[in-house]
Amino acid sequence: MYNDDGTFRDDFKLYGDDIAASEKQILALGSILSTPRIVNGIIYVGDSNESFYALRLITP
Repeated sequence: MYNDDGTFRDDFKLYGDDIAASEKQILALGSILSTPRIVNGIIYVGDSNESFYALRLITP
């Protein structure tokens, strides 16, 4: 997906050639693009629609 310098490979296509439109489409999906954080048995995560979630982890 990426070149060694962190840029997209020339042969990599997300949703076409327009990178800005591709990013807009990905963000519209409500994708979780961040790294979740777990603190005291609760997992915290945000999505690209500006929602933030806190879910309690239950262990059997």
